[in-house]
Amino acid sequence: MQSKTLQIFLIAGAAILSAALYLAPRKAPLAEKMNLPEPSAKQVFSFEDLLVFQNKNLSEAERTKSETWLKDLQQPSSRMNLTLYDSLAVIWDSKKMFALSAYYYEQKAEKDNSEKSYIKASFRYFDAYKMAVDSVMKTNMVGKAIKNYTKVLELNPKNLNAKTDLAVLYAEATPEPMKGIMMLREVIAENPNHENAQLNLGFLSVKSNQFDKALERFDKVLEINPAHIDAYLFKAQVYIQKGEKQKAIDNFEQYKKLSTDIAAIKEVNEYIAELKK
Repeated sequence: MQSKTLQIFLIAGAAILSAALYLAPRKAPLAEKMNLPEPSAKQVFSFEDLLVFQNKNLSEAERTKSETWLKDLQQPSSRMNLTLYDSLAVIWDSKKMFALSAYYYEQKAEKDNSEKSYIKASFRYFDAYKMAVDSVMKTNMVGKAIKNYTKVLELNPKNLNAKTDLAVLYAEATPEPMKGIMMLREVIAENPNHENAQLNLGFLSVKSNQFDKALERFDKVLEINPAHIDAYLFKAQVYIQKGEKQKAIDNFEQYKKLSTDIAAIKEVNEYIAELKK
């Protein structure tokens, strides 16, 4: 996982998902490392174009395998060889090009109609959305993620993890944030100890300046899982927002007692020093 940042409330609650525990927004330098196409307002997103663009980042051996598997899938006798989709997805997972690995897992899911395949596609579409710097790609990845999470819930309405992820996508990335909030509340109603749902409701409470409710949510996260010590960082930030510096310091200190992350502790110390000025 990438290094922690304490600027957590500059991002939406969907940063914390079972799929990918992002504690900071994806930035342009990461996109450059991944060799994403240049953003363009007129660009129409195409998986085929993305595949052509990204092929140059494969080794010769990977490219040969990929081309062979794709040719095999064009043959009627191989189209139901679902392991080919897995193999293609694994190659793109290794390059952190999750839009393409999701694309192949989705094709597999459409053939085996399994919850497992749809959830693999969902996770990766969400990851691709968080990494995208192009608004066209972001919009497409959100739509794909929502579509696949919806399929998961059609197959298994009791999958509360998928419902939580879908809810956060609605809350963060669509014009229907209340739909997401209501879905999170439904998850909590069914399972009050659902950690991710409580956590994301905490983030959403912060975004709407409901700081006391946010503190209740983060306290609940710690009650559910005392090892989730990042909740102390989240509480500290809330207290900073409330202007209660000493309580913020107390929570930073509690985090320091429990953390083994040297970089994060250093950053916390810098925050404490600023608060004591």
